[in-house]
Amino acid sequence: MTIRVFLTLVLMAGGMIGGASNAQAQRWNAEVQAGEIRSSLDPGAAAQNLAVGIRFDDLNRDFSLSVGVPTSGGEPLWGALSGSTRLLLARSAMVAGLDLAGSAYLMHQGAHEREVRGPIGPPQIITQPSITGTAFAAQAMPVVGYEATRWQLHVRAGPSFYRNEFGDLERDRRVLIADAQLTITPRPTFAVMPMVRRFAADESSYTYAGASAVVAGARGNIWAAGGFWPGQDSAGASWAAGAAWQLHPRAELSVSGRHDGFDALYLNPPQTSWSVGLAVQLAGPKTFRAPVPATYANGRATIRLEAERARVRPMIAGDFTNWQPQPMQQTGKAWTYTTQLAPGVYNYAFVDANGTWFVPEDHPGRKDDGMGGSVAVLVVRP
Repeated sequence: MTIRVFLTLVLMAGGMIGGASNAQAQRWNAEVQAGEIRSSLDPGAAAQNLAVGIRFDDLNRDFSLSVGVPTSGGEPLWGALSGSTRLLLARSAMVAGLDLAGSAYLMHQGAHEREVRGPIGPPQIITQPSITGTAFAAQAMPVVGYEATRWQLHVRAGPSFYRNEFGDLERDRRVLIADAQLTITPRPTFAVMPMVRRFAADESSYTYAGASAVVAGARGNIWAAGGFWPGQDSAGASWAAGAAWQLHPRAELSVSGRHDGFDALYLNPPQTSWSVGLAVQLAGPKTFRAPVPATYANGRATIRLEAERARVRPMIAGDFTNWQPQPMQQTGKAWTYTTQLAPGVYNYAFVDANGTWFVPEDHPGRKDDGMGGSVAVLVVRP
């Protein structure tokens, strides 16, 4: 039961961070998620979960605080705090930086009775004692990469630390992780990402090979991932899939399912889970900021996006490109796009490496586009 409870914490906290799309970057969300986990330790029983929380994310950072809501007397009360950031230094097409991530969990479950079913005979009722537990995890992974317009390659390697205490169970684990991921974007709304990841701990090592893909649209996205563990015949394949749909400019519904055949980091047993969630944007788009003139000289206008707003090379699309995404260029600490324009007023938006259209909340001229997204207004004055 202790392990099942911890699996619940990991699933729900992870879902609160990554369950919704980043179609509207830089936002605070209130979220509620419901789900179910079936562990190989107890395949006949499923752990149902309900969690509420808040989450902040943009293209380089995320933060979440979530709390489990017991729906019966036998379920635990828990809280989870997670966050990650990428500190990135970009130089033309070459990039280098550091990925940092951390999480903390607290759980308490009071004494309760539980029904146990064996292969034969009637079910038995056993009394579970109360238990309190904590878990902490941290990860630091330097990253280097090369970013072209239609593809990006990133390689990372670094340590991961994990510790938990659940009743009499204690565990400390340190794992060195190295991975390589290639992101291919043949179209602005579609991306595929093959990757290889290597785990090394103590005298054991494991390799995971897989790929993921995402299809993004103006009102939502669909994603899927799958892979296997070479040399781990009993692990089987791992897979995950999900979708998000924008019900309202400030409300998004998401659904996902996954199966983890092997866990080289936390050594959790195989499990299958699903979840459904609703995210409501707390802080709406800021009051419309008046557009400012573009840098304009000799009939050419330059649009600027701070490099910290996009991890990898973004594209831009607008009235002046017939809404066909065009690559931006690295100029110092910003991405820039220069084009020949006559004086006038133009609408535009940025497109990230996953094909998601976005406009940062503090970007000059940002406004709702009337279809659940945002555009920016560009004024070119003679």
